[in-house]
Amino acid sequence: MSRESSVDGVAGQSSAPRSSVRGVASRTTGRSAAGALALVWLGYQFALNAAANLGARNIASGLGFFDNTAGFGINQSLIAAENVSAASKRARQVRLQRRTDSMPAGASLI
Repeated sequence: MSRESSVDGVAGQSSAPRSSVRGVASRTTGRSAAGALALVWLGYQFALNAAANLGARNIASGLGFFDNTAGFGINQSLIAAENVSAASKRARQVRLQRRTDSMPAGASLI
């Protein structure tokens, strides 16, 4: 039995024209790019929706809470600790500003 005379078509060659590898590669690359773009768009829409919903309910988001004190003192500690005053907050801001001024352009603290 020859390959061309196979009945089931598994061993024989199909009569449909073969697509080139280059055509298949360009189609899958296009699909991958479209899928990635769709995921980026979906993430952007999710972020916009979340920001709008949080804003409508006056809920703050972000890391701004790190700049605020807790509002109560530390009653037990292993080392001596004091409550943060306005002067120490200002000193922290000055130190941070000096760090960013001495950094090369394009660098970040994160």
